[in-house]
Amino acid sequence: MSESEIKRLEESAEKLVELEKKLSAEAAKKKTMLEKINAAEKERATLQRESEHITKSLDSLHGEIKNCENQSMRLEDVLNDTVKRIEHEERIIGDLEREFNGNREETRFINAEIAKEKEAVAQLRTVADEGGTECAAMALAREELLAELQRADKVIEKLKAEGAGMKLQVDTISAATRMNK
Repeated sequence: MSESEIKRLEESAEKLVELEKKLSAEAAKKKTMLEKINAAEKERATLQRESEHITKSLDSLHGEIKNCENQSMRLEDVLNDTVKRIEHEERIIGDLEREFNGNREETRFINAEIAKEKEAVAQLRTVADEGGTECAAMALAREELLAELQRADKVIEKLKAEGAGMKLQVDTISAATRMNK
């Protein structure tokens, strides 16, 4: 081999070594990029799992919110019924006030009882109005209201009985007055 061929072979060998270094560097870059891609893929999978978990949690929360809304509507219906019952009881109390307005002594006692009942009803109405926003407060107010309404029913029955007694006394006095004439 001639010297020029040897020189050309050496240059070719140097170029091959340089090319090999470039290819090795390129391979290292691609390996690093592949590692980054794999890490990103793992991160994407983790985020996907977290997203699914969050979606399930949101679905569960939506269900709980719907249940609360349904319970709130049911309690609102109960509250409306209770308010109607209070209004009915107030009308009965008004009727009793008018019925027993004739006898002053008994009327004072009855009016005091009616005032107590009105105050209790007003307190119950306040409790019922405030209870519109909290389910637990509404349930408690409803129980208290039912107890007060039962008490009011008993007082009303007592007042009706006293009214009947007063009417009997008036009738007896009227009959005695007629007989004395």
